[in-house]
Amino acid sequence: MGKKPFSGKKIIIPGKDFPDLSGPTPVAVRIPKETKKILIGMPIGRPMSNLPLECFVNLIAHLARDPKYIVATKFTTSAYLDCNRNDIARQGIEGKSDYVLMIDSDMVYPDTILDTLISRNRDVIGVVYYSPRKVGKVGPILYDYHPKKKLWKEWPECDKEEPFRVCGIGTGIMLIKTKIFDKVEQPWFSFFTTKYRKNVAIMGEDIAFCLRCMAAGVELWADPTMNIGHCKDYTYTKKDCVSKNDK
Repeated sequence: MGKKPFSGKKIIIPGKDFPDLSGPTPVAVRIPKETKKILIGMPIGRPMSNLPLECFVNLIAHLARDPKYIVATKFTTSAYLDCNRNDIARQGIEGKSDYVLMIDSDMVYPDTILDTLISRNRDVIGVVYYSPRKVGKVGPILYDYHPKKKLWKEWPECDKEEPFRVCGIGTGIMLIKTKIFDKVEQPWFSFFTTKYRKNVAIMGEDIAFCLRCMAAGVELWADPTMNIGHCKDYTYTKKDCVSKNDK
C-alpha cells in the first residue's frame, strides 16, 4: 500500500488570481495560516524596458527562493492609469490579500523591495524616487500640502535617511494594506481638474489618492533607504538630483 499524500497547503507560484486554498492539497511544505497574501500589481501604461523587466523577474525569483508570502500578480494594460490602479485595488480586495504592492513599469528596484516595505508595518508606504522637474532640475516625487491655500508644494530634494511621513508621494512603488481601501473614498485613484499647485490644472491619480488618504485619516509614509531608479529618457536616481541641481 502506498503512502498517503501529505495534506497541507501549497506554495503559490505567481499567477493571475489567488488559488483556492480552502481544501487540502498534496504538497511537500505546509504554509502557516498567518502567512501574508500579497497582490503585486503593475499598471502598465507604456512598454517596459529591459531594466524594469529584469527587476520584476528578480523580485519574483527572490520570492520563489524564500516563499514567506502567498503571492499573486495582476497586470493591467488600459490606457487609463487611474482605472488600472483601481482595478488592481479591487483585485486585492476580491482576492482577500493583506497587501497590494503597486509597481509601475518604469521603475528600477532591488529584489528585496517587498521585504523592506512590509517590515515598516505602515498602512501606506511608498519609496522615494526621482524625476525631471523644471529644465535641468531633478527632484523627488514628494509633496507638502497647504490646506488653507489648497496647494501642493514639491520637495526640491530629500535628505532623510529613515522612513518619514509625507502629505503626498508618487505611486511608482507603493505598498498598501488592503484594509485601508474600506476607509478611503472611491474612486481611490482618479485624474481630475483642479488648481492643486501653481500653473498645474490636472491632479494626478497618485496625488488624488494621497489627498483621499489624508481625508480618511490614513498616514502616508516614504522610505528613502533603497536605491530606486525611474526610467524616462534614462534612469533617474538620487545622484541626478544632487549633481544636476548643483550645476
